[in-house]
Amino acid sequence: HDMNTANWVPDLFISRVEKDEPWTLFSPDETPDLHDLYGADFKIAYEAYEAKAARGEIRVFRTVRALDLWRRILTMLFETGHPW
Repeated sequence: HDMNTANWVPDLFISRVEKDEPWTLFSPDETPDLHDLYGADFKIAYEAYEAKAARGEIRVFRTVRALDLWRRILTMLFETGHPW
């Protein structure tokens, strides 16, 4: 296979990694616009989805430690050449 893939990393995620804060994983069917957003627009929408999840308005989500997720991504990248 001659396919190069990419994993776009939001600035908000890196900020949370640096501050050792949580990161929420969402199902794309409940957060369809996040895929096309970046910068301040992403941050506003992402944090609004986190608030909805906290209120129980989103059914599929998981909160993890951002630093742990970052380490898993980097480990997979080093081991396989891909971040998954």
